[in-house]
Amino acid sequence: MLSLSKLVALVVALSAPGIIADNIPELPPVPVDLSTPVQARLAFDGATGMTIGWNTFQQIANPQVHYGLSPNSLQSTALSSSSVKYQTSRTWANTVKLSGLLPSTTYYYKIDSTNSTVSSFTTARAPGDDTPFTAALVIDLGVFGPDGLSTRNTSSTNKTITYPLKPGEHTTIQRLMAMSDVFDFVVHPGDFGYADKWHKELKLGYIPGSMNESTSLYEGLIEQFYDQLSVVSSVKPYMVGAGNHEANCLDGGHGNLTEATFCPPGQTNFTGFINRFGLTMPGSSSSSLVAERFGLFGLNDDVNVEINGKNTNPAHCQMQRPFVDSHLAAGEASCATRTTSANVTTAAALPPFWYSFDYGMVHFIMITTETDLGNGLIGPDERGGGQGDIDGPFGSYPNQQVDFIDQDLASVNRSVTPWVVVAGHRPWYVANEFPCTNCQTAFENLFIKHNVDIGLFGHCHNQQLIAPIKNNQTDPNGWNNPSSPAYVVNGAAGHFEGLNPLYNVSWLPLAYGDDTDYGFSQLVFKDRQHVEIQFINSGSGNITFSQTLFKDHIF
Repeated sequence: MLSLSKLVALVVALSAPGIIADNIPELPPVPVDLSTPVQARLAFDGATGMTIGWNTFQQIANPQVHYGLSPNSLQSTALSSSSVKYQTSRTWANTVKLSGLLPSTTYYYKIDSTNSTVSSFTTARAPGDDTPFTAALVIDLGVFGPDGLSTRNTSSTNKTITYPLKPGEHTTIQRLMAMSDVFDFVVHPGDFGYADKWHKELKLGYIPGSMNESTSLYEGLIEQFYDQLSVVSSVKPYMVGAGNHEANCLDGGHGNLTEATFCPPGQTNFTGFINRFGLTMPGSSSSSLVAERFGLFGLNDDVNVEINGKNTNPAHCQMQRPFVDSHLAAGEASCATRTTSANVTTAAALPPFWYSFDYGMVHFIMITTETDLGNGLIGPDERGGGQGDIDGPFGSYPNQQVDFIDQDLASVNRSVTPWVVVAGHRPWYVANEFPCTNCQTAFENLFIKHNVDIGLFGHCHNQQLIAPIKNNQTDPNGWNNPSSPAYVVNGAAGHFEGLNPLYNVSWLPLAYGDDTDYGFSQLVFKDRQHVEIQFINSGSGNITFSQTLFKDHIF
């Protein structure tokens, strides 16, 4: 049983904000008007809705968005009571859902503040709309500038920087903005900002500071990243999934330090990722339920803690499990040992980790490769997953994600959305020495069973296109009506560590590989049977490689 002193310490740790030193240069300046929206982001909520998220340096009692069909006539207003934060964050994440909109229509919006401007978005195409469109795929994207990837080729400690930006070269974010009229939305399954690499940046001399300032360094890099990203995410729906660099503050550990011994509450268990995206991705039908599930809390909310294995808010316990479990006395039940049964339907979606959405002729599904692999498999970021992490699982029972994937894909009406695309972070077919074999065991049979057309992955910091393949066997039809999925692996969006070399995997049908250029991909859905997969050079904007996939979609 927890002693009174430990219990008091635990309550304080869970409910108090992290200690942030505002004089850390990595932290963006606090605006004079604390209601100023920063880090704005959009997400589809069906074809007739849009979710708008943003952060502020104060809690907002009733976040509001004014919107309309003209920038000069914002006659509609949507509001919510969703303004939440986590322990080490300087800002509150605000979320408002707009509903009753027209499909494929441009709206103008203004976040309610005395210091905000009018922006715009376009709603999703209705399911079954066969109009051609383009989606951008961006993965493994870091901070650009002095605290990240830049033109410098040596650090302040004279370490060589591999693959710096060329003078005048566009970053991926700049290229996305320059091409924003080309694509309709962005799919980004994992790795945002690389704030968990603060210790390596410190060691290499990318950033000033000390280990004692770790909390501020982490949050500073995160704030910088989402501020930079907002020029894209505030005008294009930005559909996200989890990567390993969202898990905690240490990227698998640093020397003798581990997540369990070093990372403060707020910088463990995907907390920042959940805070920004848990209420914005599709499937977040009830902000209060999702907030409760993940333990998101406002300034004056009570924080539940576990005593003798009992908790009125088990989802909050899950979010804080690495910290809470480390304080449990021997013999006390941990969050990891408590499971509940559930009647599985597509309502088993758990955004931002796994969910789905339709856009025109395509059904997209986002999965997580980091946790919740199901059937006794251990995710890479879970305790015992080989990364030194102790994050997740997040499902209310062990197979929630795989059951969701199975039932969601089974429910797809291929006469309405003939194309099916699945996005995750870690690939299993990849020209790399570390394929995610547990991910393959967890997911590939579901891809094959439900005739998935394309898998989208990253994690490896280069660009690859894998020809259609299943069960480690190349599809004999190649790109002409294969019965196997093709795989795009593009983790070359850019961060301070540069790019990774390709490996020669003799049996892998590698159709394209590039380990010297930063870039992203585009999927150009031309009609119900043809999609062009493009690789875009971020610096030049040129298409460096393209491949058309034909599927007859006769089932």
